[in-house]
Amino acid sequence: NKKHHYRELPEELQSSLGEIPNQFVTYFTSRFPKLLIHSYLAMQLCKHETIFSKYYDPSIDLLYIDDYNK
Repeated sequence: NKKHHYRELPEELQSSLGEIPNQFVTYFTSRFPKLLIHSYLAMQLCKHETIFSKYYDPSIDLLYIDDYNK
C-alpha cells in the first residue's frame, strides 16, 4: 500500500525507501525476504476458511508448497 501513497510520504522516508520500483522493492525484500512465500502459504490456509471463501475463485486451485517441490 505504501507504493500507492509514496508521494504522500515525507522526503526523508522516500529517500530511505528508494526509487520506485526497483529500490523500493529491494528495501522490502532485503528486510522481509520470506514475506511473499509467507503470504502465499497464508492464502492457502485462508482459502478453506468459510469467512474468506468469497475472496477466492473456487475454480482456481492454489499450488501447495509440497506439490511445488515435486
